[in-house]
Amino acid sequence: MPKKEVVLFTKGVIKDVPPSMLEQGFCSAARHVSFEDGFAQKMLGYTVHYDTADDHPINGLWVFKGSDLETYIISGTKHNLSKIITAGTKTSLVDTYNGLDTATTTAEANPWSFANFGNVLLCTNGMDAVQKFVSPYAAANMTTLTGPPVSDVVKVHQRHVFVCGNLISATNPRRVTWSDIDDYLTWTPAADNDAGYQDLYESRTRCVGGDTLGDYFVAYTENQIHVFQYIAGVYVYGRRVADWNVGLWKKMLIANSKSAHFFMGKDNFYAFDGNKATPIGDGIKKDVWASLVTTQMSKAFAFTNERRGEAHFVVPITSGAPSLDCIYNWRNGAWSFDNVLWWAGVDRGDIAYPLITYGGAVATTNNKIFTIDITDADPTGIAFTAANNYVDSKEYGADDVEVMKVVNRIYPIIQSNSTAHIYVKIGFRNDVNTSVTWSSAYPLHPSTGGPDIKIDTRNAGSGRLWRLRVYTDELSTPFLIAKIICDIDAVGSRT
Repeated sequence: MPKKEVVLFTKGVIKDVPPSMLEQGFCSAARHVSFEDGFAQKMLGYTVHYDTADDHPINGLWVFKGSDLETYIISGTKHNLSKIITAGTKTSLVDTYNGLDTATTTAEANPWSFANFGNVLLCTNGMDAVQKFVSPYAAANMTTLTGPPVSDVVKVHQRHVFVCGNLISATNPRRVTWSDIDDYLTWTPAADNDAGYQDLYESRTRCVGGDTLGDYFVAYTENQIHVFQYIAGVYVYGRRVADWNVGLWKKMLIANSKSAHFFMGKDNFYAFDGNKATPIGDGIKKDVWASLVTTQMSKAFAFTNERRGEAHFVVPITSGAPSLDCIYNWRNGAWSFDNVLWWAGVDRGDIAYPLITYGGAVATTNNKIFTIDITDADPTGIAFTAANNYVDSKEYGADDVEVMKVVNRIYPIIQSNSTAHIYVKIGFRNDVNTSVTWSSAYPLHPSTGGPDIKIDTRNAGSGRLWRLRVYTDELSTPFLIAKIICDIDAVGSRT
């Protein structure tokens, strides 16, 4: 048999699926591996950014620069809002709220929604009145914003404040309301202002959430997408239904990349560009939905990692905690997965890496805020243990399934530093209904990687179908692998 060039990492679904569903060059499985610019590498690590020990898990994060040029991190729990400045000082913003906790087993939780109207921070949890936090951000100046209705979501769009969604009242559950232009205090429509509202009459369900997208404000119900565009005049904003059959599951499940919304509906993941919702979860949705605790989806949330081109959807499985991170790389159209225990996340924009909160084994005390960055430190108080990070190639041999094969030698082309411990295993099986038998590990040599590195693998075994697994037993060093060239021979079998 000829030499075969196995290109493991281009793009595709990195979740174990039948070989017949995968084309040449697609991955078939991954653990703790992410895509960037067409290459697979380990997930970014977590480093403690601030210790925010509190009585309740954080269920909302926001980062912004104040008028004093200080960087503020705002964290919200079910009862409190707190600010953290870059020096690490945490101050509770005096007031008490009536939200529901993300760590409880109740059917609903109340994550915080945030938006900046210039130097004014606006926030809401869907249970209490919309709150405002006004520069110069003194310790106790979180106050109630009068005018808008109690709402799930607050956003700023084209010099207006938008609010939508309502859990605690049956009154106008389909209403989207906006303030006067350049005025977050005026909400009653009048001839001399641009405040207003519209009810999404066509929808069978309530308005769940919304966000800005270019020149549009996009409002989502559970089964439709409505697009608002400024037209001035008596209506202020015109509206059209962009999709009659696709909607948003819960309010925090929108990852806004600025040029598109990536969101989770009740039946699939979607990308929305302002005109059309396109399914992006085909190939992985069956596995994800089979694991979901659907009664706990109000705890789920999404955020972007702009630097990596990733949309993260953190959803509840098993115990109901948000612990499965479904990661979509919009540059490559690739999915990857990670097991986490996160309660909130937010992109930091131009401040660098995203922020997440980790709840710990008991997610009710000693919460910390982490950056998702390029390190893999073991933070104080959090027991991160080493894990095998691996990627499998697609399965080969189905084109000549009657013939037994052996992999004689491999030529890895990889990138890493010289301290990484990287290995390859070869897996064989005779048909798709039996388990893969993996060989022992063959060490690779990343410091001198290239086609001149030859590794003898003739003792790995044989089978009619075969695949490669590349992995590391460290969390400290990312690795990139372009391709592995394999010498494949047909072999006989003895009885």
